[in-house]
Amino acid sequence: MMTLRRRLAIAVVALLVIISAAFVAVFLTQRGHAVNQLDERLAGLSANTRALVAISGRAEAGTGGAAELLTDVYVGIHRADGGLRTVLTPDSDPALVPALLGNEQDAGAVTRGTSAGVTERVRLVEAFLGGQRYAVVALSMAGVEAQSRQLASALGLALLAVAAVVLMAGYWGDRLGLRPIADLTAAAEQ
Repeated sequence: MMTLRRRLAIAVVALLVIISAAFVAVFLTQRGHAVNQLDERLAGLSANTRALVAISGRAEAGTGGAAELLTDVYVGIHRADGGLRTVLTPDSDPALVPALLGNEQDAGAVTRGTSAGVTERVRLVEAFLGGQRYAVVALSMAGVEAQSRQLASALGLALLAVAAVVLMAGYWGDRLGLRPIADLTAAAEQ
């Protein structure tokens, strides 16, 4: 037979597990939403790759109105021989070069590391440009990762606070409610 104290302990653990699962779901949902926003922006940018490459060339040269719209975008041309020619780099990371694995062509948005620059990871699309060339359009994942770290910290602190409150309530429930009953039961049995 399971004691009331054991049932209370199981209920407290179950509650903490459910709350933890809810926090993980919130974290994954928010991160997924932030990545989807990057993907939507990449889809818009890569919808007309020839125009994007032409505008990027003008933006890199500092001419045209596109310079202000593409300040955080990497644009390159990936040739059939595997070479990657940079057309435009983000203002915040002029040395940025995505590390391509060779399977990005028409694969949709993918996350890749970088081979140069301060940005560690980018979300990129490689879209057909013409001939045997593909346009590589990339956006930094730094904002998404910073937002994810901040959310994980906030949720971790909230989980610790909830756990402390639940454990304190369990302790007081045991001390003020269950222990006197257990003492009374033991005295009655004697």
